[in-house]
Amino acid sequence: TGMGTAAHMLSNKKCVTISLEMKFISAALINQKLIGKVKIQKKTKSLVFITCEVFNLEDIVVTASGVWKIL
Repeated sequence: TGMGTAAHMLSNKKCVTISLEMKFISAALINQKLIGKVKIQKKTKSLVFITCEVFNLEDIVVTASGVWKIL
């Protein structure tokens, strides 16, 4: 959700996901607070490349990377 929101906010246009890769590194507990750190890697006229890391209070839980098409 954070990555898609970042693509939309950066381009100020509707965007659709072209690709999304997630790597689950560790487990999170039910109701545990998770924090996502989104980074825009590159924006072209028609594409946005984004990465994200999701953490709990102790460890990294998930890494993700994706490409969004600007409509």
